[in-house]
Amino acid sequence: MRSAFPADGPRRLPGARPRRTSRLAVVAVVLAVLVPPIGLAAGIVARQRIARSVRATDGPELTGRAAATAAVVVGVLLTLAEAALAVALLVALPQNWLPSDDLPAASVQSTIERTVPLPAGSVRCPGPLPARLGAVMTCTATLDGATVPYRATVDSISGRDVHFALARG
Repeated sequence: MRSAFPADGPRRLPGARPRRTSRLAVVAVVLAVLVPPIGLAAGIVARQRIARSVRATDGPELTGRAAATAAVVVGVLLTLAEAALAVALLVALPQNWLPSDDLPAASVQSTIERTVPLPAGSVRCPGPLPARLGAVMTCTATLDGATVPYRATVDSISGRDVHFALARG
């Protein structure tokens, strides 16, 4: 049986170039949904490569311009949505949802000195008071040469404000 093609295989028509789908355009669509900013960037690069391949006279012509465009559009929309959500959360987040910071020792010391009252600089605390309900720290006051312990116990936390009860002993 005789073949319709020459012995070295079929030949392309003059001017016809091979075409293939841009893998970057397909990946960009997936990334635009999963990681919008990266998908957006990949979509832009894919569009540029496809346009370059169409203008070129050698090598395969890349297809997938619609997929790359979709990646850009989805990437822009989802990136903007994520940014808006982040801003909304930061602006609308109630202060009592934010974690409280531990009270620095200097703050506890000055509060004890004002509350008891004691001379400034007469109270020493071992470190910060943890911002947890029930946390306890014992500080010492020096009064007339005698050392007196004061116990600070966290009794309430309201947003970033930590309040403690004070007891002698």
